[in-house]
Amino acid sequence: MPHTVVPLTGATAQAFTTTADLHAIEFEVSSFSHFILVPILPVLLSNELLSFEAVANASQQVDLTWALDQLGVLDYFEVLHSSDGIDFEAFAQDPVGARLQYETLHPHPQGGNNYYRLRLHQTDGTVRYSPIRVVYLDKTHLVRVYPNPVQAALTVEVHAEVDGPLVLEWVNPLGQVVHRSQHPLQQGDNRLLAEVHALGKGVYLLQLYQNGVRVGQQRIYRDQ
Repeated sequence: MPHTVVPLTGATAQAFTTTADLHAIEFEVSSFSHFILVPILPVLLSNELLSFEAVANASQQVDLTWALDQLGVLDYFEVLHSSDGIDFEAFAQDPVGARLQYETLHPHPQGGNNYYRLRLHQTDGTVRYSPIRVVYLDKTHLVRVYPNPVQAALTVEVHAEVDGPLVLEWVNPLGQVVHRSQHPLQQGDNRLLAEVHALGKGVYLLQLYQNGVRVGQQRIYRDQ
């Protein structure tokens, strides 16, 4: 039958980021020793998933919609998000009901590329994945954060595309938000001071949000 061949080695090698519509993989071997190809993330078969789309809306959030073509095969689904296309985290989970059309909203995407996929759990306990969808959102540019390590106050220089408050969240290594502050931003270049007296010594992930959209993040060391 006709098929698509993707060479992984040699002069015509090419990379691929999705296994949708992929029927064959071609690569060179230096011996006749046996080998096994093991799929790590099985892609959802087309007879279960008719469509999956992710689109940015006017509020700089992402609308996700998908459709199934049959009931009774799937138990529940998870909607996954990634900032790099590699590490995905679930932000929504629902049982599969008596309908074929589904939708959800990702209210806090980041500036830049956002990657989405579905993880569907079948009634027999197996798990399948959908193809990946990518949505790009305009981002506020984090220009500079200093000093690092910080003792008393952190200076944040930001170029904002629009007016709106900037929210700083400090996340500890356990993933807990331990401190949050809000600072006014105006369109254009901004400089603000964020006091860190409430933070103990250690490493934190500083996440920055404007108008509900994550616009940057950076690891900061709090030194006392």
